[in-house]
Amino acid sequence: MKHSLILITLITTVLYADNIRLSESDKSAFSYRLKVETKVIETRDNDTEIQIKQIRGSQSKFIKGGSYLIYGKLKTKFPDETTIYSGVSTKSGKGGAVDVFGYSRSYYPNKDNSYFKVAFTAIDQGQLHVSAYKKELGGNTDWSEILFRIEILNKLH
Repeated sequence: MKHSLILITLITTVLYADNIRLSESDKSAFSYRLKVETKVIETRDNDTEIQIKQIRGSQSKFIKGGSYLIYGKLKTKFPDETTIYSGVSTKSGKGGAVDVFGYSRSYYPNKDNSYFKVAFTAIDQGQLHVSAYKKELGGNTDWSEILFRIEILNKLH
């Protein structure tokens, strides 16, 4: 059965994955499919939207030390000027995630309606999120220019 995601700004939704084809290495490294709730918490560009399609993990729930793979879709008019980033925000303001070996927490799209895959290991408790940032003219990501942020409301233990 194929479910669609309806994402309404500032409304909490429960996500069900579209039919996503996983590589064998993704299936073995991230064997648990996690059901999550999300909430759009920031949008500064009406032309940019992130949809989370599926989250898989090394653990059956979000815990410190667990590794997670996020599949999603980016809709934007300017994909060449956008960076997708996933991680954990902590109250201290420090990042609470690191890259998973062979994967990245950042994705650089190159076409409209681009599907993405990002991964991270949670090294500290905090709020899980996926964000879209604007790139600077030289190609570096401008971390102060957030375009869209979606939080994963499931608690990280």
